[in-house]
Amino acid sequence: MDSLKRKRSNNDDDSDEEDDTDDEVWEEIEVAPPPSLAALPPTTTTTTTTTSSTSTSTSQHFEVEIPFQPQNQQSQSTLTRIRITKEMRELRIVGVQVHLLALVVAAKLRNNWANDVELRTILLSLNPPKLKNAPNLTRLDLDALIQWWLHRVSNDAAIKTDQISDPKADIINNDMDVDVDVDAGEPAVTQEDPPSSLQNLLDAAGNLSPSLPDNTKAILFTALCRLLGFNARLIASLHPQPISFAQTALAPCYRTSVPSLSDSNDAPMPSPTPRETNAIRLWTQIQFASSSTESLNFCSRTNRIVSDDSFEPPLTAPDQQQLVYVISINPDADSTFRDVSERFSTRWAGRVGKLRPKKTEDQEWWRTVVWLGSRSGEKTSDEVIEEKAIKKVKEKESMPTRFDGFKGNAIYALERHLTQSEVIHPLGSTHSIGTFKNELVYPRSSVHTVLSAINWRKQGLTVKPNETPLKRVKSRGTSIAKKREKELDRLNAERMEGDEVGGGGGGVSEWTDLYGEWQTEPVVPEELLENGKIPRNRFGNFEVLHRNMMPSWGARVKLPGAAAVARKLGIDYAPVMTGFEHHKGRATPVLSGIIVLKENKEILLEACTEDMQHSKEKADKVKSKRAVSNWRKLVEKAIVMRDLNERYL
Repeated sequence: MDSLKRKRSNNDDDSDEEDDTDDEVWEEIEVAPPPSLAALPPTTTTTTTTTSSTSTSTSQHFEVEIPFQPQNQQSQSTLTRIRITKEMRELRIVGVQVHLLALVVAAKLRNNWANDVELRTILLSLNPPKLKNAPNLTRLDLDALIQWWLHRVSNDAAIKTDQISDPKADIINNDMDVDVDVDAGEPAVTQEDPPSSLQNLLDAAGNLSPSLPDNTKAILFTALCRLLGFNARLIASLHPQPISFAQTALAPCYRTSVPSLSDSNDAPMPSPTPRETNAIRLWTQIQFASSSTESLNFCSRTNRIVSDDSFEPPLTAPDQQQLVYVISINPDADSTFRDVSERFSTRWAGRVGKLRPKKTEDQEWWRTVVWLGSRSGEKTSDEVIEEKAIKKVKEKESMPTRFDGFKGNAIYALERHLTQSEVIHPLGSTHSIGTFKNELVYPRSSVHTVLSAINWRKQGLTVKPNETPLKRVKSRGTSIAKKREKELDRLNAERMEGDEVGGGGGGVSEWTDLYGEWQTEPVVPEELLENGKIPRNRFGNFEVLHRNMMPSWGARVKLPGAAAVARKLGIDYAPVMTGFEHHKGRATPVLSGIIVLKENKEILLEACTEDMQHSKEKADKVKSKRAVSNWRKLVEKAIVMRDLNERYL
């Protein structure tokens, strides 16, 4: 028993450590050195020391030079590790969601500005070119419009028509690549901010010049395309603060000096100050009615037609600069939009897609936001074209060049990254799509989830007879009873040396067999017993873990007190168990109603209705009797108080 107690205490310690690991993560961040060193004046101190010897009277002189860092020179940051708790991660995700919603609203507002009547009037007064093929516009009409636009907003107005389309244009150096002046505390943006109001945009439309910000030119070009009849959508790349706490994940203009954390490991990280210049990037996408597959992107920075992957930053760029959230806003009055992030990223599965929150509820939150902002009804032709383009990008995504790129990849998978409940089926080189450092690479579609027989039963499936398990894993004691049973099996196996069942040091219950979905079949509901009675498990309940387990001969009644009424009437019934609740190491069955034969359902419902009515009348009678009794006591006490007041006061 002493060994058993020691074993349990060790298990408790291990479980506590695992809980702490799940709630806390350590990350390396950049921390500036103490400000006392940076505040010292830029001088060099020379110290002269005279040393006297007891044996001689001769003095020795030596000089010591101590260089100090200049005050105006930025001190070099160092890396330190801080503890990221579960609460800090949840708070950061909420902040990202709020920031992302604000950016979506800001992008939709700028799309509405592109539809403003006054803005279109100003642009029309600039005498844009008359397009020959209106209303069935073609690529030649777009080239003519871009030529006119270049004469207005570009210093390179003499560009030729064949140079308008430049898929390899250098447009990665966006507004987020700016230096930071730590002393001033503000990013050193070299150009003016985008229009903060419609009036500023109207003023910019009347004075087109090369010095306009890129986002302003994108809104004006989108408005001009819509004015002339093009199907132009405004593409907005949203860059909220990243989920990671590391300073290297932020864009350069968001990075600030971090105070020293030597005194406390729980010091909160400073939140970056959002700036629209750095958080939103806009460009125009044009879809031709005559083309069923082609849509063109116009970059306002280079004034060129560029390819989809031209907007993607380098692989080594910070997380905040990656194209994690890109939306396409339609030209309608409601500014409906859809998520097109995967179209503009060639590394979505291996790098960019992993920058989104990993929890299912957080991913569902963004899908809900997109669903609320999308069009209702059937898919339009533009949306069908968009889905084809996204599918084409996924097929062209290259294989990662590092092992960590395969982990969680939506396209490629390695056997080393499988979880306990995953297998690759079928295995072998004939079913792989390549190799990486002598390891077979499989498509993600070959990764399947395997479950135990009881877990498949909860999903309405049962394992076929004579099926060989694909995997055997050590069973985890999810309740105190299972943990005790597992420990007793281990102790018995140690006593029974050489026994074939326990031999190597482990009981029969230590292992769980896992099966794939192709090894299962729909569960068949239990039939009535030979005597017409309802079948029960060893605890006297009837299991309905899935709707497929409900038999055709039975009916479920959930009315309160139905079991007592059925017992009074002599109707055969069984409590329905729908699952288990786990609390403090104990598994408690969840009972929901009873099951009876179908022919007894109506009789039982009528009896339950009468019983509930009788119980209600009885409760009302008791309540009325208690009320009358309380009033009698109140009146009697009031009379006594009146008599006492009249006699003694």
